[in-house]
Amino acid sequence: MNTKISLAQFKKEFSGRDGFHFNHAGFSVLPERSSQRLVSAVQEHQKIGSRVDATWIPALRQAHAEIARFFGGEVGEFSFTLNCAAALSQVAFGFPLKAGDTVVTLAQEYASNFYPWRDACKRANAELVVVENEPDYRINMERLFSAIRPGTKLVAVSWVQFQTGAEVDLRVLGEHCHKMGAFLIVDGLQGMGQLPIHFKDLPIDFLAGATHKWLCSLNGLGFFLVKKELMELLQPILVGAGTYNRIGMTADAEMKAEVTARKFEPGAIGYLPVFSLVESVRLFREVGIETIESEIARLTRILRVELNQIKGLKLVTPLLQRGGITSFTLPTEQEEKFLAACLRAKVTLSKRGGMIRWSVHAFNDEEEVLHVIKILKE
Repeated sequence: MNTKISLAQFKKEFSGRDGFHFNHAGFSVLPERSSQRLVSAVQEHQKIGSRVDATWIPALRQAHAEIARFFGGEVGEFSFTLNCAAALSQVAFGFPLKAGDTVVTLAQEYASNFYPWRDACKRANAELVVVENEPDYRINMERLFSAIRPGTKLVAVSWVQFQTGAEVDLRVLGEHCHKMGAFLIVDGLQGMGQLPIHFKDLPIDFLAGATHKWLCSLNGLGFFLVKKELMELLQPILVGAGTYNRIGMTADAEMKAEVTARKFEPGAIGYLPVFSLVESVRLFREVGIETIESEIARLTRILRVELNQIKGLKLVTPLLQRGGITSFTLPTEQEEKFLAACLRAKVTLSKRGGMIRWSVHAFNDEEEVLHVIKILKE
């Protein structure tokens, strides 16, 4: 039976942070329970060394199942990776692209969701089609749809764009991809942890993510899900004992590869990032991802309305756009003064593509938002 907690209890998990943290789209803070788990794990390792395997290996397998279910997948569809770029690269280089195929992506993608496709296309003598966005960074879905034509094998997009938070309708896009005979791979990094997603219920073939942004976990861990009916289509690009389920054992030349997504884990997985992530996932499940989404929406509405009233400021992110990313621009002199004031006041924002990006999570509160607005107005 799942424990349920209130939004106030969720926020309390982050009450020990120093300053005003609004860079969850970059690098978030840890909840108290994750921090405590990491400390206890390090102390346990210090005391008993390799004997930790007796309890840590079963905990790792349980983490596979819990995290897969949190994103609406099955345990056999879930694999840990080094980071999100590694997950995207596994699909780009493990997919059987051939000469004459095309891959479609967006011009505003983060570099880690562009270079793997560019390089994979070069190796296979395939074509990479890059769809331009609107001047205000909106995604032109008609233009994207028209780029997906016979011969398109993969469409690779971010669910939520890292610069402005522009969101792709995954159901509509996935249905169109499948109608055209293309597979859809989604970089879910900027959406997972702030918006609900259910892998099984969506026409997504591959879903990649990582831990250190909206999921409020330790960095150095990525993951991806692949629909089980596509498992054999995708070949591991890294091969080791884990690929053949032989960790801790000598090689067996007749051994066949693991049939689940664990074949994409060639060796040992770092325990500490996994423990941090599973604690955060449990916390998010207890409060409910819909509660998180609702609180982010409430705080973001307050933020955007206030920003929209400031003279000289240009709000790039639309007022009603879903999600916690809000981007805006200021005249150069004002921007420099504002960012310097933020540094003095321990306010963390980020610069992306010439814009200031302000990302609000559910554990932030209205007073924090208005405090930074006051700094901006002054």
